[in-house]
Amino acid sequence: MQTYKTKSGEVLDGLIYEVFGYCNDTALETVYALNQNLAEYGPVLPAGLTINLPDGITTTAPNTGTISLWD
Repeated sequence: MQTYKTKSGEVLDGLIYEVFGYCNDTALETVYALNQNLAEYGPVLPAGLTINLPDGITTTAPNTGTISLWD
């Protein structure tokens, strides 16, 4: 497990994308499970908050497909 200290104005999905290169529901659920009180801070995290992150999130591969609304 690794830890991450937030910067002012960060949001969780952006932080996960920065660390893992993608963000999906599995990644968010995994991080929330490791940090039970994280949702209390709302969408914009305060600076200096220490968040526990897994070493990797491998249960679901990132979505690399293309979606077209007119298919």
